[in-house]
Amino acid sequence: MLASTSPAGPPVPPEARATATGPGLWTPPIDGHGLYKSLILRLPLEVRRSLDHEQLLALRQATEELAWGGHTVDIRVSLWTPLGRRYLAIVGGRERRDQLRLAHERSRHPLVRLGNVVSLLLFACMVLGLGAFSGLAVLALTYL
Repeated sequence: MLASTSPAGPPVPPEARATATGPGLWTPPIDGHGLYKSLILRLPLEVRRSLDHEQLLALRQATEELAWGGHTVDIRVSLWTPLGRRYLAIVGGRERRDQLRLAHERSRHPLVRLGNVVSLLLFACMVLGLGAFSGLAVLALTYL
């Protein structure tokens, strides 16, 4: 998120804007989880200023219900590639979404995409390559 400038002139980062006080700088306090903070910081300043305490609590509760819960499998890594840093997240657990939500998400995020196909092919090549390498290593050890 880009830093904004205050009436005084110097840039004010989003974290500082969230708690800044003074003429023209007041915004609601942001002390919740990441989704809530992200939502509040994306609202226009005029809208943030207009929110009362009850509205902020309702927004916080709604975003807590949307936030990802704990997963049985939760692997998140950041990878360097020639195209820059990329991340990979693998999560898994018990399915809690209803059929309507699953259908909606399937239409928004189709499984067959270029990135998914390329990733699957790279993963398959890696597994096959490791299998071939280990097979050759076993053969080499048995004939030595």
